[in-house]
Amino acid sequence: MPMGIYAYDITVDGIYYNILSEEEKTLSVTNKDEWITDYVGDIEIPSSVEYNGQSWSVVAIEADTFKDHAILNSIVLPEGIRTIPDYAFRNCNEMHTVVLPNSIDSIGNRVFLACSRLESINIPEHVSFIGSYLFEDCIELRVIVLPEGITTIPEGMFFYCEGLESVNIPSTVTTIGDFAFMDCLQLKSVVFPENLQTIGDNVFDESGLTSADVPNSVTSIGAFAFAHCQDLTFIHLPENLKVLSQAILSGCPSLTSLTIPKTLEIIGESALGGCTSIMSLDIPETVCSIGNGAFGSTGISTLILPSGITDIGEYTFGNCPNLVSMVIPDGVEHIGEGAFAGCFSLESVTLPNSIKYMDSWVFQECSSLKEIIFPDLLDEISPWMCIQCTNLKKVVIPEHVEFIKSYAFCDCTSLTDFYCLAKAPPLIAVSFGDTPIEQATLHVQKESYYSYKSTDPWSRFGNIKVIEEGELGIGTLHNDDLPPIYYDLNGHPSVSPHKGINILQKANGKTIKTLNN
Repeated sequence: MPMGIYAYDITVDGIYYNILSEEEKTLSVTNKDEWITDYVGDIEIPSSVEYNGQSWSVVAIEADTFKDHAILNSIVLPEGIRTIPDYAFRNCNEMHTVVLPNSIDSIGNRVFLACSRLESINIPEHVSFIGSYLFEDCIELRVIVLPEGITTIPEGMFFYCEGLESVNIPSTVTTIGDFAFMDCLQLKSVVFPENLQTIGDNVFDESGLTSADVPNSVTSIGAFAFAHCQDLTFIHLPENLKVLSQAILSGCPSLTSLTIPKTLEIIGESALGGCTSIMSLDIPETVCSIGNGAFGSTGISTLILPSGITDIGEYTFGNCPNLVSMVIPDGVEHIGEGAFAGCFSLESVTLPNSIKYMDSWVFQECSSLKEIIFPDLLDEISPWMCIQCTNLKKVVIPEHVEFIKSYAFCDCTSLTDFYCLAKAPPLIAVSFGDTPIEQATLHVQKESYYSYKSTDPWSRFGNIKVIEEGELGIGTLHNDDLPPIYYDLNGHPSVSPHKGINILQKANGKTIKTLNN
């Protein structure tokens, strides 16, 4: 019996074995040495061997026995073997055929990892356990038959099997694990079992699916489950689904329509982001939460939001080129950063007075937006709020606003009327940038007129007017009823004359020189 550096007990016909039991005369298949790959060509492991005049049964394969055997072409395993250990055939990148015995009941993790020539395989019907990432990176695997009786498609089972064209999912399967069919680029369709309950994260991410009829038995679909399926044109979502998970259908540009279940409560982050062919959606009133970027870069032109939501997240509608109008329902309290950024067809938006805070960039590059009336409860206008709204003509700032932050209205080149209801001129940090306020009219309340007239940059508006009675629903006097303004020779304004020479500016804008002794 070999001794020394060798890692086996006996060898028969070029196959190496270790003795498992002298009494039961059982053997396990092993390798000659950890660093030597002696198995080449076509290998058939016998169910028993004769050694020293006795019959020994082959009942096991040791871990890593065939790994990295780059010139192993095919292998037939004998009846009697029940378990294939982890990584058993890893990187056998020339192996095209594997015959598994019916006695197998357990197959370990990543057993066939990177067996890049393996084209087809049958899993025996008595297998009750299959490890994760079993066929990872088997890029030429095209067809596989899975046995009835298994309840789970394990995590990553066919990860990056880019040549996989067909797979049967047994009727006994209730769960498809995370990443199970990710990057299966040739997999066009799958028939789901009627008793399926759970589809994990990234299951069909970047697969070749063209349609998916998810049965109503499914109650949970994970994040990115059908993301980046470039050719997906149709999907049926189960009737009782409550959560549209994060990025579940993101990056599916061929998907033209989607029926959202009436039981849905949550739409996750980026759920439909990048579905550029979806033009309309009917969101049920049951939805109470919409995540960041949920509808970003979709093709929707109009959308009615449910009344139960209180928050519109970051970039929820960012870069929706066809969105024309939006009515935010009463009850929404917060609008996140960039919620409508890049919606260059957006012409009108209605903001309810329930809104308490709006983040930065909300209307960035909404170049078709003509008017915006900010809600009453705001106390500041965040940075870059309406930057590059080049067609914006009218803005209304509510009375509680104290700050208008950096570049909030920069590059609003069509601005004509700016209404500011705040009694004290809000503090400003380069808010107007390249906006030509010298050509616009500032509308203020009567008691605030002189404060704006003498405060930069408000004083740089081309015209400052008092809000007319009934204008914007505010009762006040007409501009003709304004008292005159007295300026001393240093340009300091006052509602009463200075001592000495004054420049008197009347409400109609005309000036005269007066002397007050």
